[in-house]
Amino acid sequence: MARVFNGVNQWLRVATCPVVAPPFTLACWFRCNNLLLLQDLMCLNSAGRFELTAYGTGVGDPLRAYTRGAGASGAYTTSGYTANTWHHGCGVFAATNDRRCYIDGGSKGVDVGNQNPVGALTAAIGANFTGGSLLTGAVAEAAIWNVALTDDEVAALGAGYSPLAVSPAALVAYWPLGGLYGTNDGDHDVVGAYNMTPQNAPTTLDSPPIIYPISPIAVPWLIAVGNPWYAYAQQ
Repeated sequence: MARVFNGVNQWLRVATCPVVAPPFTLACWFRCNNLLLLQDLMCLNSAGRFELTAYGTGVGDPLRAYTRGAGASGAYTTSGYTANTWHHGCGVFAATNDRRCYIDGGSKGVDVGNQNPVGALTAAIGANFTGGSLLTGAVAEAAIWNVALTDDEVAALGAGYSPLAVSPAALVAYWPLGGLYGTNDGDHDVVGAYNMTPQNAPTTLDSPPIIYPISPIAVPWLIAVGNPWYAYAQQ
């Protein structure tokens, strides 16, 4: 399953965040219904912000990994997304002057503008924390790592592997938003304590098939022993 947002007043948010500065990585599956808008898939807010954005106001509808500090700077994918289609998006914030953006595991764009937001971060899915840049569409399998994922690791996520199977020791937040975890627990962070609060009752939708590491019943044990896993595909 996935969370569906109406583009008007629905999103998810949590007032704390597992990362405070680069390096970190944001990734999720997404489906946009509107190609004409700038829409936040994932956003970390402080005095500035870090965003993974569906940049529908740009030529070719790329994804954007964006940082706003004293100014603003962003990396844009070299290919775009299509309406009403599931895609995987990833923003790698490797340093204050190194950000990378990917769609479907590739089409990497790079940016080296130096931006350094400061202050405690909050996190949101489907908008920024205060409900701006709202998404008309859906998000599934949202996650944060406290490292800069490699090109190969991003490609694995784009191929459908669960965040639990990609650099698991660095995975600090993971919101399945449904799937094997069920719609009632889907907004919970299953690796940390950063449970999302739904704003104005977003609905649900079937997500793409995901290759999970065994059953979610075993996830606490998997994390405790370092996440040995075998592939299990489940919608």
